Amino acid sequence: MSRRVKLVAALCCALAGWPAWAQGSMRLFSLGSGELDGGYHDAARALCASVNDRERGRLRCSPETTPGSRYNIDALASGELDMAITQSDLAWKAVEAGVELRVASMLYVETLALLIRPGMRFDGLQDLLGARVDIGPPASGRNATLTALLEALETPAASFAELSRRTGSDAVEALCDGALDAVMLIVGHPSALVAKAIDACGARLTPFAGPRVVAATARAPFFRTERIPAGLYSGVDGPVPTLGVAALLVARADTPTDMVAAVAEALVAPSRNMMLRAPLLAEADPTAVAEGFGPIVAHAGVERAFEAAP
Repeated sequence: MSRRVKLVAALCCALAGWPAWAQGSMRLFSLGSGELDGGYHDAARALCASVNDRERGRLRCSPETTPGSRYNIDALASGELDMAITQSDLAWKAVEAGVELRVASMLYVETLALLIRPGMRFDGLQDLLGARVDIGPPASGRNATLTALLEALETPAASFAELSRRTGSDAVEALCDGALDAVMLIVGHPSALVAKAIDACGARLTPFAGPRVVAATARAPFFRTERIPAGLYSGVDGPVPTLGVAALLVARADTPTDMVAAVAEALVAPSRNMMLRAPLLAEADPTAVAEGFGPIVAHAGVERAFEAAP
């Protein structure tokens, strides 16, 4: 049974107790997120809850747990998802490859959090060579982004003792158990996974900077230099230089305008409950994509959301 069939069946059951008039006029749509313990999942749940409160009886948004950005783009292309959250570098490449995506909002900046196991000497990127490093599951955006980053750094996979492909939570557990030397996460901050690694076993949040990193941003312009703010994690008293990409809300080109507008409106005029459910969305800015994002054209629903905003 496909994800879409399961979604419709589940929603039909959930709506069985709704008034007949509401069931007859309601239209359903899906919003792809990511792993259960990630920021995408929290953001999608908060967005859908806000849309469902605002559009009760008219539209129903379902947040879908997925393996991540790479899966989301494939599922949008196949029609399995209506909207999704994805990393900007992957959406950029997908559009250049001919996938008909439209952008609805910039959600927040995701940065590379390089976590080093306790006791490992680390003075710079050269110390990762020959180490056991996790870069995320094959279907995840983290894996795709970090693979692209290693290419931009001109560092082949053979340079490492192991390139692990675990989920974020499994990778942090392996780091704390000593089975990995480093974990590379692409996350918004504060991140529960980063906090867990630091608090549970004393992992170190380490700068990812230097001339090679600057050269990599020139080769791959969707990467940009960023800083993880001070004070978000135990013992991290100063800003941590690193690289980042944007988390984008995207849709198929043929996703109905009113559905995209409903989600964008939730970001233009965010509710207190949505901010409590997903603090990361405080950075969301639909105006940042009003003219598109690189090669990605803005969805018509974005303009409608601005028109409807108070």
